[in-house]
Amino acid sequence: MKSDDELFEISDEFTKSLEKLVEEETNVAKAYVKENDISITAEQAEVVDVGSTQMFDSDELKKNVGGIDIGDLLDDEDDDFGTGATKRSAASTDRNSARNIARSEERRADTKKNMLLLCAVVAVVLVGVVGIIVAAIAMSNNTKNSYAYNMEQAKNYYESGDYGTALNYYNVAYGTVEGKKDTNLMLKMYECYKNNNDSVMAKSMLDDIIAYDKYNETAIKELAKNYKQNQDGAALNSMIVQYRGTRAEDYMKEFEVAVPTPSETPGEFSSSVKLSLLAGSGCNIYYTVDGSEPTTASNMYTGELLIDKNVVVKAIAVDNIGVESAVAAFEYKINYVVPTGPVLNVATGATIDTDTVLEITNLKPGDNAYYTTDGTTPTAKSTKYDTEKGIQLDKGSCIVSLVIISATGDASKITRYTYVVNAVKIYTYEECVKILKQRMITLNILQSDGYKTTGGDKVSFLYDSKQYIDEKEMYIARYVVKPTDGKETEGYYGVSTKGGNCYKVTIKDNQYSAVKY
Repeated sequence: MKSDDELFEISDEFTKSLEKLVEEETNVAKAYVKENDISITAEQAEVVDVGSTQMFDSDELKKNVGGIDIGDLLDDEDDDFGTGATKRSAASTDRNSARNIARSEERRADTKKNMLLLCAVVAVVLVGVVGIIVAAIAMSNNTKNSYAYNMEQAKNYYESGDYGTALNYYNVAYGTVEGKKDTNLMLKMYECYKNNNDSVMAKSMLDDIIAYDKYNETAIKELAKNYKQNQDGAALNSMIVQYRGTRAEDYMKEFEVAVPTPSETPGEFSSSVKLSLLAGSGCNIYYTVDGSEPTTASNMYTGELLIDKNVVVKAIAVDNIGVESAVAAFEYKINYVVPTGPVLNVATGATIDTDTVLEITNLKPGDNAYYTTDGTTPTAKSTKYDTEKGIQLDKGSCIVSLVIISATGDASKITRYTYVVNAVKIYTYEECVKILKQRMITLNILQSDGYKTTGGDKVSFLYDSKQYIDEKEMYIARYVVKPTDGKETEGYYGVSTKGGNCYKVTIKDNQYSAVKY
């Protein structure tokens, strides 16, 4: 059985151990608070003070035990008193022993209560210390998880070019209520992912921005650039269509493909139209003429289109990554006009020679003319009129019948001309000179005798050559004037051997040219 002093020693050691533990825990809490720069409230300070200064006095503990008599706690079996004394006081001793045992049991009970009380006090102090630590940690975590703190840290790392560390802080800030609403924060995160060559996360962040703010100009343009760089024409098409007609439409202008343009302005025409479609470099054109919307499955434009009826041509241009333009529509109305009857350059009933060339003066581009010279009705199977050669007739009386057929197959009324055709005369050189003199007399250049100018100067005509000029055979004569001052002047003239027409001729580097005179 333990004595009271032994119990007090155990209590004292236990108390000191608890004091030491409390002090150590308190010091740890203070150190943590100081290290993490955490502000402690007045209430928390009181708890710290209790934990760090309220120690237990072992002597007071002994008092609380109740002043146990150690002799009463010892076993009485080894008492050395005499047997006679014991016998004399046997009855008294038995009574005292009973009382002492009762008091001893009572004191032991009080000691246990005090020990339990001591443990409870220590437990309360420990709970307070732990509470401070938990509160300090919570406050530190709250600070480190705050939007403002992480934005400030991220900004510093972003500006230094450490995008990976900046992203760590931006991600914490993005997880806050404020961060979910901050598009500038999301754009910074996009820039960090982009600078770290993380294209998947960069695009994901752009998607998040647009999901929150569907008209964010920066995010829209950056996402469009992403699709263009990755040659994702389908995705870029989808964006262009999505924002077409909205206030963000202008953001997509730089990524759009220009619509095709027509070579002929849409409108009304009296005859068929040959239409070309033009688009930007590297683009293909797809078109329809049945009113449907063109796609890449429609007809591909490869060359000129013949528009010969009322039609709406719809077309799109598609660039090399598959980005499609808007649909362009061109409406053409063809109101065919029946051609008027052919008109010749020589009136009907005239006498002409076989060298005369007849020409149609009202033939329009795209139309064709046909004729006969035997009085029969012309058709598309008759002789076709050649605009370069015209019509030449043989000697005799002749009826020329003509018709114009338009590109659409509409025929004009038939016109007829009658002529008396003489054989063409072939003039000699002398005859050509006479014709030339007569022309000069008519123009009041020569006197009526043909040998002097109207000013009195003598003239002469000297043979030069016989030439074909512009497919006309003519004689060339050198015209010489001898004025009174002795200075000669000269020029060159030609007269056609067929028809006797006069020309003024220029010779340069042995090349002849003629202008009708």
